[in-house]
Amino acid sequence: MGLIAATRAASLGASVIVLEAGAGPLSPYAYEVDTREAPGYRGATEALGFGLGGSTQLWGGQLWPWIASELSPRPWLGMAGWDYDFDDLRRSYGHVADILGLRSAQRALVGGSVETPRGTSTPGFELRESTWLGWRHRNLGKTLGRDLRRAEAVKVLTGHPVQSLKVENGTVVGLVGAGCHEIAADHYFLAAGTLGNVALLNAVARSEGATVGAGFMDHLSVRTAELEVLDWDAYQEYEAPRYEGNSLFTKRYAASSDLQQSLGVPGVLAQWETELPATSPLLRARELLRSMQRGGGGRPEQLGSLLPGLTAELRGLVGARLRHRRYVPEEAGIYLSINVEQLPTQSKRLAAEGGVVNMKWAVERADLNAARRTTESFLDAHDLSRSGLRVKRILDEYVVQDTYHLMGGTRLSSDPARGVVTPNLRHHQVSNLSVLGASVFPTGGLANPTFTAGAMAVAAVDSYMGGVS
Repeated sequence: MGLIAATRAASLGASVIVLEAGAGPLSPYAYEVDTREAPGYRGATEALGFGLGGSTQLWGGQLWPWIASELSPRPWLGMAGWDYDFDDLRRSYGHVADILGLRSAQRALVGGSVETPRGTSTPGFELRESTWLGWRHRNLGKTLGRDLRRAEAVKVLTGHPVQSLKVENGTVVGLVGAGCHEIAADHYFLAAGTLGNVALLNAVARSEGATVGAGFMDHLSVRTAELEVLDWDAYQEYEAPRYEGNSLFTKRYAASSDLQQSLGVPGVLAQWETELPATSPLLRARELLRSMQRGGGGRPEQLGSLLPGLTAELRGLVGARLRHRRYVPEEAGIYLSINVEQLPTQSKRLAAEGGVVNMKWAVERADLNAARRTTESFLDAHDLSRSGLRVKRILDEYVVQDTYHLMGGTRLSSDPARGVVTPNLRHHQVSNLSVLGASVFPTGGLANPTFTAGAMAVAAVDSYMGGVS
């Protein structure tokens, strides 16, 4: 979120200093993460990206613009809504689209003006779509970072880890860390990722009694059923990811608020998950492109070694592209995956002490019950035959994984007793400090938080700049 905020601030005429802890791409993480009370949590080991661009060096680039209902109260779960104006969020979507360089079809999606995508009607579920940044544009350190380095009023300093904030009388007066002691600013925007935000704010807020570390959560991806494709043409037409120009869109079936209440579940959505064989040249090509995104040594010319295998898939690739669909080879496995919003319960939280972040996290029975109820409801309501699908088996043991969406820990609320930051993301006790990123989320919504967190970062910059002469 730091690069998005810096880009917005610079566009509004601010002089900006960007401090990046990592000295280079995917630098070693600055904190030790203790996961003894978070068994199986992949986000603590596979999703922590230090270096300019942060975790965007690792992500898949999926953009899911949240809608108003994802911020709304869920009284059937005893959950209050966000203390945040959705109109402010929606107004910032266009600015994030500009910053990320989204194409016109993607802008229509995030602006809410896109028509309902073609697909099968499923009572109780709303057919929505996510979109994707192209692989060359996913690492924001290579795109926004490059542009910021070229900007006259921006200074980008890598290898400058901030170890703590020096706060006096409710104001940040300096930074503690290698190369940081001489840096001063009128206002500070903290965008160190969920774990880094908690670690840096723990000492600041501990004496004030703020709830740093509370409400940690993720989304769960729960694979519940395997499908058999009876008609590949129908599957490609109604369910496969689609292209509009060069923009990719993926269908997702989001449970309505009424259905959530009826099932007694949090935010859930159903989506199709494809699994390519380990020997697939398409899988190897995607892994190479991901390595290039991360700066891991992959080079475009290495794709040449995969051409013999890719040639065999050429007919399918071309045919799918002509139909404006993403190619799914017939040897791929098709599964139903349920995305489950974890609740910010007491069993999940973060704590920081002496450079160590202690993580407490678990998959709870309520998460699995939500996945089971949603699976039953979706398969009962969805017209599988129209999509050329048939249920092959319901999995005896669900495949459950976190989704690398580290959220909560510095939650927003207008009440200092319930949150670390105000609705405009200002720290309650520190007047010249704003906190950015998904750590401020009170609840987790349906899915991918990045686009929404980016819009909130833009709104926070706008809020601050609006009060600066």
